[in-house]
Amino acid sequence: MVAVDEIMEGVESLRVKYVNLIYNDKLEEAAKETYWKTYFDKTTSEGRNGGAHMVYLANFLAKNGGKHTVGAGLTIADLCLWEILDLHLRIFEEPVKKEYPELVVFHDHIASLPGIKEYLASPKRLAAPNANSLG
Repeated sequence: MVAVDEIMEGVESLRVKYVNLIYNDKLEEAAKETYWKTYFDKTTSEGRNGGAHMVYLANFLAKNGGKHTVGAGLTIADLCLWEILDLHLRIFEEPVKKEYPELVVFHDHIASLPGIKEYLASPKRLAAPNANSLG
């Protein structure tokens, strides 16, 4: 399905920016502020080749009723969105909760699914997903 590919591409586009924030910018406060404004701030969502990436991704969720990004069941697109959202919640928990409560509900829903819930509670889940103390 094309929408699955679009979501996965959107997630990967944001992941490139996230990697830069973690490894090049070392989560410095000024870099975090710029990052939030560029990729999460809803007022920047109309910008060309930038704008709020999370608005773009959240729109798929909203168009599909809020539980899944595409269709009536879980897809790889949902897991990709959940994972990039999970990484960002580690850094921007309060702002994400404030600006994107629907994504927090989605995140919690996916995390509660059988199999996923058990994995997240297990020692298999990485405590430091970036192999460093950042993020």
